[in-house]
Amino acid sequence: MDLIHCIYQAGLIGEGGAGFPTFVKLGAQADNLLVNAAECEPLLFTDQYIMEHYAHDIVRALELCRKQVQAKRTVIAIKHKYEKQIAALKEAIAHYEAPIELHEMESFYPAGDEQSIIYDVIRDPLPPASLPKDKSTLVLNVGTLRDIWRSTQGLPFTRKIVTVNGDIRKPSLLEVPIGTSVAQCIAWCGGTDLDRYVVILGGPMMGRMIDQDEIGSEVITKTVGGLLVLPYDHPLAVRRRKPIERIRSEARAACIQCNFCTELCPRYLKGHPLHPHEVMRAFALNDPDHPLLAQASLCCECGICELYSCPMGLSPRRVNAYLRIELRRRRVKMPAFQSEGVHSEEDVRRIPTDRMVMKTDLTKWYVRHDFPFESHEADEVRIPLRQGVGGAATAVVKVGDKVEENDLIADLPETSLGARMHASISGTVLSVDESSITISKKG
Repeated sequence: MDLIHCIYQAGLIGEGGAGFPTFVKLGAQADNLLVNAAECEPLLFTDQYIMEHYAHDIVRALELCRKQVQAKRTVIAIKHKYEKQIAALKEAIAHYEAPIELHEMESFYPAGDEQSIIYDVIRDPLPPASLPKDKSTLVLNVGTLRDIWRSTQGLPFTRKIVTVNGDIRKPSLLEVPIGTSVAQCIAWCGGTDLDRYVVILGGPMMGRMIDQDEIGSEVITKTVGGLLVLPYDHPLAVRRRKPIERIRSEARAACIQCNFCTELCPRYLKGHPLHPHEVMRAFALNDPDHPLLAQASLCCECGICELYSCPMGLSPRRVNAYLRIELRRRRVKMPAFQSEGVHSEEDVRRIPTDRMVMKTDLTKWYVRHDFPFESHEADEVRIPLRQGVGGAATAVVKVGDKVEENDLIADLPETSLGARMHASISGTVLSVDESSITISKKG
């Protein structure tokens, strides 16, 4: 069985971003094969754990991928402060005599952004609105590589390592079945002393926030790398609850067009014609056809503009995220964006992660202690049929069926964009609908 088919069979999708199907990504040739080992979101330690404990799996998988895409250069981009992880990777690279480079990066945010990694390694920025393949480049996450190796051993993607951090009693690294409820993960970490709180799925800067009463219905998916418990009144939570029309009113009343959001924007600094201060001005006018609004489609939603740059406490990132959805919904044709050239101060305008953490009031959860690692089994899982980019898989089981862990429960053709789903526990199928399959050990 070839590598692409192994990955398709296992249901792998990218674990470091939007969840693009890995078998599709590896179906093309690339001169540069890069590994995102930066884990740029503060408070998350999942990738660091994987690199330290699964370095041999990462290197073996990377060698298979290098040969598959016929890469001329293979590079792991990692923050230089990850000393234990660098040592583990160097040992594995030497053990297999693999032609793999380590590129050590400064600790800046967002170092793990795909465009940041590509520019930092090959010093040739992606053009606006382009994909890595347009520069004959492929980027994979370290967690994805671990599971690529597991797929070659016949193991489907059914378990996920997540960081559970924030205002909880026992911050931990958990390995859990996909489909495990967020509430169960928090309970395994001792719960929280907070009366009211929110949970961010992913990292604090770019993750999705859910309210306390949603944690029982939300589950761990193939793309969730962490859970962050924050007080209900934490500044990040307050900002994310703000209605978009209030944000528009604030932009109209308070945006002073200081340009700081633009001058520190990672995409602007790499030559993309994204000027958040111009978008804010156009958004405030409430003209959905204003030509400046199209710039929002270039935003990576890193949040530097609103969480670090803006002296008025406005929300350019929220505006860009809203406009990106609206532009897609209205099927607005994007202009042919032209590069403005990499800014001469791109390297020195990068935001140190430590300063970003202080600015967002996350310092007390940022210093990593020796988080315990625990592997857990769930009594019940709800597995969404669509996880990441692409369409939903089609259920191949029905209510009452007995399934074993790793059994295929939802399928889709290898010609489709999406991922197959497998049972992450053994048990009985309790429910099947268009969006998910629920399995219980108790039947």
